[in-house]
Amino acid sequence: MKSVILLSALLLMLSSCHRHRHYNTSISISESSNVFQLNASFNPSKTRKLQDYIDSHLESNVSFVNTEMDAVVTLDDETRFYMRSYPGFVRIRFNKKENSEESYEKIRGLCEGIKEVVH
Repeated sequence: MKSVILLSALLLMLSSCHRHRHYNTSISISESSNVFQLNASFNPSKTRKLQDYIDSHLESNVSFVNTEMDAVVTLDDETRFYMRSYPGFVRIRFNKKENSEESYEKIRGLCEGIKEVVH
């Protein structure tokens, strides 16, 4: 009888741990004379909030909502950057030599905001 109760308690704990999964948030920003890059992994439940933030910040003809991406994006103002995203992850790589200072400031601001959104 004790073993059945112990086994039941163990199974309950395991299912509880599975439902309340904790995700580590990891954000890194690196910069060189040529490249500015952000890598972020986060709780996938924050993906929609992040996509909405990117859409509102970039105000572009490109929508990032409900989209997984692995592509070079060109915005209306000719800002170009590489973006890879899927639930719980985003990478943005911006080539400073191929873009204007205004584009750099836009993407840098975007990345600073991403840090706030995924925390």
